[in-house]
Amino acid sequence: MSLTKIGSIGINTGIQLAGVTTVSTLKVGSGVTLSSDGDIFATGVTTTGSLVSSGAISATTGTFSDDVTITGGSGRLTVSSTVDSVGIFTSTDGSATLDLFDDDTQTRIRTTDGRFQISADHRNEVADSEIRFMVDNSIQAAIDGDGHLNFKNDTDTYFHRPDTNTLAFDTQGAERLRIESGGNVGIGTSNANNLLHVYGGHIKAQTSTDDTDTDVDLIRAQCGSSGGALFAIRAADAADDNSDWDIKTNAGEELSFTIGGTTEKLRINSDGRLLIGSSSVRQVGGSANSGYFQIEGTSANTSSMSLVNNQNATNSSVIRFGKTRGTSTGSVTTVADGDLLGRIAFAGADGTDLQNSTATIDVKVNGTVAGNQIPTDIIFDTSATTGTARAERLRITSGGNIGINQSTPTAKLQVTGGGAYTVANSGRSVEGIDINSSSGDVDGAFGGAISFGVGQIGRSAIAAVQNSSDEDNTGLAFFTHPSNTGAADAVEKVRITSAGAIGIGTVAPENDLHLLTDSATMKLTSTGSGNSTRLILESEADTYGGIHFGDPSDEDAGRIRYYHGGSNPNHMAFSTDATERVRITSNGHVLIGGTDEVTDTKVRIDGNIAQGNTATGTGAIIKTIVVSRSYDMSTSATNILTFDNWGTSAMDITVFRRDNSAPAGAQVVKLYLAFHGSGTNITQASIAQENKVLRGSIHNIDYSISENNNTATLIATGDDNGGETQDLTFHILARGHFSGTVAVI
Repeated sequence: MSLTKIGSIGINTGIQLAGVTTVSTLKVGSGVTLSSDGDIFATGVTTTGSLVSSGAISATTGTFSDDVTITGGSGRLTVSSTVDSVGIFTSTDGSATLDLFDDDTQTRIRTTDGRFQISADHRNEVADSEIRFMVDNSIQAAIDGDGHLNFKNDTDTYFHRPDTNTLAFDTQGAERLRIESGGNVGIGTSNANNLLHVYGGHIKAQTSTDDTDTDVDLIRAQCGSSGGALFAIRAADAADDNSDWDIKTNAGEELSFTIGGTTEKLRINSDGRLLIGSSSVRQVGGSANSGYFQIEGTSANTSSMSLVNNQNATNSSVIRFGKTRGTSTGSVTTVADGDLLGRIAFAGADGTDLQNSTATIDVKVNGTVAGNQIPTDIIFDTSATTGTARAERLRITSGGNIGINQSTPTAKLQVTGGGAYTVANSGRSVEGIDINSSSGDVDGAFGGAISFGVGQIGRSAIAAVQNSSDEDNTGLAFFTHPSNTGAADAVEKVRITSAGAIGIGTVAPENDLHLLTDSATMKLTSTGSGNSTRLILESEADTYGGIHFGDPSDEDAGRIRYYHGGSNPNHMAFSTDATERVRITSNGHVLIGGTDEVTDTKVRIDGNIAQGNTATGTGAIIKTIVVSRSYDMSTSATNILTFDNWGTSAMDITVFRRDNSAPAGAQVVKLYLAFHGSGTNITQASIAQENKVLRGSIHNIDYSISENNNTATLIATGDDNGGETQDLTFHILARGHFSGTVAVI
């Protein structure tokens, strides 16, 4: 049976057809049963109008061609079927819609041409509407009105579309990751400028905790048409909390580093060489000489290496060289005598290449090698031409000796030159040692120097010294360190001027050798058995050699001279107060107080003599006095000699008398004087005369003595007034006060 809608059918307590109301059960054919309580049971029912029911509708099959409104009851629509699919909202056009209403909002489920749509709060009647996905009556996910997809009701953690063709992931209300329209991924930034752009944090790649593999790639980059080029950061042991790491490329691939722009800063080539400043390996010092660490630049800074140690200790940065005779890494096979332990080589470009190594510093084993004992020399080679002409110039031996042009130095510093010193080259020691420094172009300033010590701070030194206003005018200064205090200054002791004058204790020697000290002393000592000590003074044949004595105001007051030439050659003269006092003639005669020899005499004394012997008795002195005068014969008393300051004294006087005019003759007379005195005064005088011998017709002279309580006077009285001139010479032996004098009147 088919029920076609004519009007409206109300299902309450019966059925109403065209204004007819039933109050009991209405059964329409075998397909629809209307119960009095409002329930409809339909089997194979088709309707083209509206079906309104306030009770339950149960249908086995049927078609409703208009709206179905269910009121009353629990409001449920139950569809039961024996098949595994149920078609709902099947429509004859391109879409089907299911609207769900609560008390203030509408939610729509819709399918349109295969597109399934869910619209929560379809009429936008509330502000916090969302679509929720629930499992086990618990919210697992939700989409809010801003298009945010969140999970577990965590509304400030979600992903969303912030812009066209863009996805973003937010946590705690802040964006953390964004995938932009071009495919760039930004972490910590909303403006990614690369496929992966991480801002403000770290990138961490970690193996799983149960991974035990080795050489595990944590970060891998590949390129090429087949992805064959490889760059990877690898963990040596994934299970080791202290695993080693390496950066790996394929064989033949190189690794370079570029900082700013396109200029490469560093490269590790396929041989494992580290190149800084250049991408190509250079041969330096030989056609096969290249290193595994190369720095090349266009300035001193860009081609240099710096090592800095920042440590509160005495340690410093170190460059270390090692050498074994092993054939594998880790070997400790003993080195041998002659092995090079390390070399620093220097090469310059010659317009063709850098293969001429013209200077080297070598460290070489020089001796027998034993446990913890490797005698080692340091050798410096240079060349004036090519690398093959390089030769050793300086060596520091294992014993600390330094050899210059000497490979086996036997002293702490040994210099072996190619020739003898010459005065050419401005005096520089071309084949020896030349020490030079600026003196400041000031007279008296010091220049190049060498100092000497014995293990502590104090030093002696030899220094060049400027001797005029010109720096080329140089002498030498010798310093000692006389203080026991190491910090005390050195003191100049000897100066050799540019003129060759030597000053000891003075910087301005006034003679060829000038010794100036508080107590200037020179000592010559011969220690050889049978050898003599000599001070040899040599001079030209027509000059003299001498020793002078004096004081700062007169350096020539006393002197000893040996005359080679002149009117009296080959004699030695002794002078005091700038006056010659003693002379030894070429004949060996000694002249005291005069310069003329007396025939057949070895000693001539022009003056008095005092003689004593302090080794015996009282050491009393006897003066030998020689005085002479002329005397004219007269019977009148003539004062001849005056004796002064003798005090109590005794004298033995021999008078030698010569008369050269007629009547000529000679006489020897002995006079004996005795004085009594007080202090040096003579208060009493006595005389005795003995006429010893007389020859010729000459007259006699009698002598007498007088005193005045101070001095005594010897008086001569002749026995004739002939007036002959007499030559009287008195040889006096006197014992009295040492200050006594005899004067001719």
